[in-house]
Amino acid sequence: VGYSTNYFSAEFKKEVGIEFQKYLQELRLDFAMNLLKLSDLSVTEACFESGFNTLPHFSQAFKKKFGASPEKFKEEQK
Repeated sequence: VGYSTNYFSAEFKKEVGIEFQKYLQELRLDFAMNLLKLSDLSVTEACFESGFNTLPHFSQAFKKKFGASPEKFKEEQK
């Protein structure tokens, strides 16, 4: 869009109410949750398919949002 990173982030927060990185993480977590629920992908595959770079960060963020580790969530879907 031709904006600097800082300007874009500030404008995004004004319009949406949350920081762009937080918004993006929420989208990625929702996508990962659906992958775990609806596919046969492993937790590691869902982590990387949803745009996370490390499994520990993904697991921590997933547990914080959904109240269970991705492994436990996937197991409960069976």
